[in-house]
Amino acid sequence: MRVIGRLRRVRYLAHGLLLVGLLWLIVGASATSTAAADMQITIQNFAFAPATITVPVGTKVTWTNMDSATHTVTSDTGAFDSKNLVNGASFSFTFTQAGSYAYHCAIHTRMVASIVVTAGNAPTTAGAPSNATASTTSVLPKTGEAHDNRNKGLIAALIAAAAVITGGTVLRARMGKRPQG
Repeated sequence: MRVIGRLRRVRYLAHGLLLVGLLWLIVGASATSTAAADMQITIQNFAFAPATITVPVGTKVTWTNMDSATHTVTSDTGAFDSKNLVNGASFSFTFTQAGSYAYHCAIHTRMVASIVVTAGNAPTTAGAPSNATASTTSVLPKTGEAHDNRNKGLIAALIAAAAVITGGTVLRARMGKRPQG
């Protein structure tokens, strides 16, 4: 009888841990961000790295000057202009319309790059830094994506499973406390 009692306690503990894990998964899944991705571009070695990126509408792009020289981030069409960026300074711009945005440094005109803004939701990077002296290709990680298409079916299934486990645990606990006749 002692073994059976211990097995029941272990089973209850396992169900409780499973329930806590499912609830944690549900809360974690529903607490994700729905904002568009933020992308980073580094200005270094007299180049924009990466030289070309593709982002969805609504993405905020931030350029950070890592050179000792002053640079600008200036749109070829006048859509944005950072003015002078000294070492360590940043400039951000949020792209609200799809299209192709070529830009350059107004101080060092050979520094050129572009951003392609799409109606989609997956940011990508391509290309190497825009001058021949740069030795590495820089690819940015995806720092965030839109999560408007959350898998609601999975969340509903997890909630249902948690309810079944909780109900079963309660019933078994009540049945275990009944006197045996």
